[in-house]
Amino acid sequence: MKTSLNNIRRRGLVWLRHIQLRSGSGFKNQVSRYLFLVSCFLFLVLSSVQGVGQVTQNDFQMRNSFEASIKLVKKLRLNLTPELRIDETFSIDRFLMACELAYKPWKFLEVGGSYQFIVNPRVGKTTEFLNRYAFQVTFSKKIKRFDPAFRLKYTNYAEDDPNSQFLKYKASVQYDIRKCKLTPSVGIEAYHQLNDNYLYKMRYSIGARYAIFKNNSIELEYKFDYYVKEYRNKHIISISYKIKL
Repeated sequence: MKTSLNNIRRRGLVWLRHIQLRSGSGFKNQVSRYLFLVSCFLFLVLSSVQGVGQVTQNDFQMRNSFEASIKLVKKLRLNLTPELRIDETFSIDRFLMACELAYKPWKFLEVGGSYQFIVNPRVGKTTEFLNRYAFQVTFSKKIKRFDPAFRLKYTNYAEDDPNSQFLKYKASVQYDIRKCKLTPSVGIEAYHQLNDNYLYKMRYSIGARYAIFKNNSIELEYKFDYYVKEYRNKHIISISYKIKL
C-alpha cells in the first residue's frame, strides 16, 4: 500500500513538471494553467493519504446554501447565508444561518466578523442549538489572470468539534479564464485546534463559479477533509447560489 502510494506521488510530480513545460513561458496557454492548478490539488490530496494498511473511514456530505451580499455603505457589506447540510443517508445533518459583516478598507485587505446559529438534529436525543462566532482577515492580490488569497480566521466552532477554539489558515487561488463565465479555483486550509495546540485536519478544495448574469452566480465545489490524528476522511460536495445587492 505504502509503495503504491509513493509511486502515485512520484508520477504526480512528473505530471506537474510535464504540464509546466508544455504551458510555455509565462503560462500563456490558459488550458495548461487550469490543468496545472488541478494537478497541484490532486498531488496535495495524494500526499496526505495515510501510507499504511489501516482501514480509513470515509464520510460523505452535501451542502446547499444561498448567499445574499448586501452593500450597506461604501466598503461595508452584510452577507446572509442559510445553509442546509445533508449526510450520506440523505438525512438532515445540520441547518446553519450565518450573518457576516465584511469591511474592505483597501483592495488587498478585507476584515470581518460573523455569527452562526446552528440547528443540529440528533437521532434519539433532543435537537441541539448552537451559537458560534468567528473573526477573519483576508489578504488578496490579483496577478495577471490569477487571484491568490490568504485568509486567517479565528472561530469557536468546527463541525466535528463544536466545543473547541480554532485558528484556520487558508490559501487559495482563482483563475480568470479570458472571455469565459467560468472561474475555477483551488484551495488548502489548515485547522489548528488551540485548546490542545495541535493540527486537527487539512481541507483541500477545488471548484468553479459560473456567472449566470450580472451579480448572480452559482458555485460548485468539492472539499476533501483529512483528519490528521484519525483514520478518517470526509468528502463534501457544496452547491451555492450567490447574489450581490
